[in-house]
Amino acid sequence: KVMRGDLKETNSFTTSSFAEYLYENGGADSTSSLLVRACDALMKLGYVGGIVDVCLACAANFGGTIKGTAAEEDEGADYRAYSKMNGQNSNANNEMLSWEIDLYHNNNADKTEEQHMLQQNLEHSTPLVTNSPYRNTNISNYIATGTPNRSNGYSPSRNASNSNVLVATSTTPQSNPSSPSPSQMIVQGVEVTSLDARKCCHSILLYHLGTLLDPNKLQLVHQKQYLAETMLSVCAASQDTLFQHSLYEHLLENQHVDILLRISSPMLEQYLENKVATSNKGHSDDGMNHELLWRYYVVHNRHQSAYEVMKSRATTETVPLVLDKRMECLTRAINSAVVALSVSAGVGHDSKNDRSVQSLELTNLEEQLEVAGLQKRILSAVIDQNAIQTRNEQQAQGNIIIDTSNEEVIQRLSTSLLSVSELYNTYAGPMGLYELCLSILLCCRHNDIAAIDTLWRTILGLIMPTPPLASSSGDSDFTETVIALLQSLRNGTPLDKDEEGNSTCLTAFESGDWINSIKAKVISLGKELYGKGADYTFPMHLLVDTLEGFRRVHEYIKDKSEDSSDPTIPSNFSTNKITFRSSTASAWPFQIFVDVGVPYSVIIGTYSVLLGNFERMGQHPSIRIHFLKCIAEILMFWVESASGRSGRGGEPLLINGSGSGCNDMNAAESSSVQLAKALSEGMRSNIDGYKASLEALVGGNPGEVSKILSMMNDVENVLRRFG
Repeated sequence: KVMRGDLKETNSFTTSSFAEYLYENGGADSTSSLLVRACDALMKLGYVGGIVDVCLACAANFGGTIKGTAAEEDEGADYRAYSKMNGQNSNANNEMLSWEIDLYHNNNADKTEEQHMLQQNLEHSTPLVTNSPYRNTNISNYIATGTPNRSNGYSPSRNASNSNVLVATSTTPQSNPSSPSPSQMIVQGVEVTSLDARKCCHSILLYHLGTLLDPNKLQLVHQKQYLAETMLSVCAASQDTLFQHSLYEHLLENQHVDILLRISSPMLEQYLENKVATSNKGHSDDGMNHELLWRYYVVHNRHQSAYEVMKSRATTETVPLVLDKRMECLTRAINSAVVALSVSAGVGHDSKNDRSVQSLELTNLEEQLEVAGLQKRILSAVIDQNAIQTRNEQQAQGNIIIDTSNEEVIQRLSTSLLSVSELYNTYAGPMGLYELCLSILLCCRHNDIAAIDTLWRTILGLIMPTPPLASSSGDSDFTETVIALLQSLRNGTPLDKDEEGNSTCLTAFESGDWINSIKAKVISLGKELYGKGADYTFPMHLLVDTLEGFRRVHEYIKDKSEDSSDPTIPSNFSTNKITFRSSTASAWPFQIFVDVGVPYSVIIGTYSVLLGNFERMGQHPSIRIHFLKCIAEILMFWVESASGRSGRGGEPLLINGSGSGCNDMNAAESSSVQLAKALSEGMRSNIDGYKASLEALVGGNPGEVSKILSMMNDVENVLRRFG
């Protein structure tokens, strides 16, 4: 049936389907193959190691090897005993085992009439199995057909690996001229290659292994597991390369990857390495081969090798690989490198210099992964920009215009690992991705104060109302004040000559709708940048000065607009008529820093430095009073939070009503812990200094100064409970 093509799927044979066909169509009893029947008997006895030895010993006669099997140990003794009994000279290294004598020869004298008819039919027919790896084969003719006949004097050579047919070699002088010559085929009419014979022996072995590994074929689970482990260990010991590859492919095809990777074998390692090399040449690139080799090394605790596989996979530019896959490989490489470093440190066999090199490589790899993460964010931003641009063009023109340059940018960003310099100078900066520019500066620890200052003012300027390029003569003092403030923010930034706004910016500014947007943006960026080892990317002095400037002008305009009896606006920003606002209701700038996770001492320290600068510069008393009020608000918030009390008027002091600001503080540094530390470092004397500055102010509003002093006294009263 195999030869005549009477199979439904003749083109889908795998390493075990030949044997599967035999067993599924009548079982071992339906074939005259002694090898099949012997393996079936051994399986019933549970002697699975014997199945491996017998099949590999038979395959060895067609170019395989019995090295690594039990047959290797028995070969010499068995053959010498048989040779002595028959008066022959033994040559155990080249001849078959004693039990194999005549196993592969089919003597015509012993054939039944049915076998003669089958032979004649095969001689006059063309095989129909054309695409099978077992084409031109007849299992009944070369796997132990007929009754062994020791009188013919022929046996297959163990050196037949280079022959394309199964040949017979003579072991005794030939007396009958009509007997087959050494070059004649045993199987008449059908060419059976040595490779076919070996694969068929392997298929019988793998069929039984598959039965043990298939949970649906046997009921005795524990017995099956034991037999499967035994059979696998015997298989793994073989040094037959072709069989080992057949074994590996069988396990892979049948989803037994975990079982395969537990085999500790240089041959398996070489097999997996060859598959990786083939993938790198572009024959396939699904990543499975690299993953298999990486997993093999991990299973066998060879973490340095695992690291090298994944690193190579991630960084090889000649291999087409999407960015997400490269990042996944980098992550795996880092994990393996961490384990390798810890193992080498624990074992102690590596020198200190070697561990230093490993540590440096790990750091570089972590930085590379961080840069890749930024690259992914830039890619997403470019894709979003491209989509918006396409939609706008489609709406305007009724069709889609593809920007080839953008497509090229997306292609490069999505398939390569780019350097941090290229990301900043070629993509993030020119494309206006200012927040990502800050993240890049954080990643590469680049302290460029001027660039950081410009980036932050640009980010804030994009949120604030757009002012006109210059105020007009008809503008009110309100409008001039707001325009001057907004223009000072944009000076020296990419927004400096951006589209011109109009005087309606006053209305937008006065509404205060921008406050929540400012808070959300600064908190989001602050949590990403602050406390990561490069706090200069979150410039506290610039942000405090800018945000408090927004707050001061906004409160000033709101107060004046509410006081309809006094429409005039003093040009010196005097706050003589400002109503003293609740410290927790209006102090949104410093609450941003608390939410970011900046310690209270750093916040107050920044405000104190700015206050000192204003005093040295002789700034207007209203500005100094504003910053002293801010410091009093921070102190009140801090001590009330540390003592668990609510703020004035019953307002909760926890920001956003959830206490998230306190929870986001640096590791266990709660407000109470920070307060205790500040008290030990002279916080009370600092408060006395603030009070002295208030009392020494000339030109300030006495009523406002009095309220700030009252707040300072309240803070001191609360602090007395802390000892």
